[in-house]
Amino acid sequence: MTHVKIPVVATPEEFMAATPEERAQLVRKQIDLTPERWNQRLWIDTDETPDEEWEKDAADRTVCGTAFCFAGWAVYLAGEKFIDQDYVRDEDGYRRTISQRAEELLDLQYTDHCLFDSDNDLETIDDMLAEIYG
Repeated sequence: MTHVKIPVVATPEEFMAATPEERAQLVRKQIDLTPERWNQRLWIDTDETPDEEWEKDAADRTVCGTAFCFAGWAVYLAGEKFIDQDYVRDEDGYRRTISQRAEELLDLQYTDHCLFDSDNDLETIDDMLAEIYG
């Protein structure tokens, strides 16, 4: 299995220093930068098990064939530690679902959770971002 370095739009430090709206825009830019690594239907689309590669900062990680949905990209760019394809360990060591942690990072309200719906295309996501943060 060949691992490749994924280009990222921000380091975890830069991502976390941004406002929630700026973080959402960074996620959107990340999808534009690496469209082949966006799959809105799964939090993480991979046949890999998180390992030591997943423990590295986002800018230094290498993964093979991995894609993320909008929420998955948010937690990846934040530098969170993936436990498996559904959970991350946040900076305080707490186990969170990927969607829970992404909601926190992007300061989303419960009703904004539809941003992560699996059938969203990029136009729908752009419209939702304008509505949420507009």
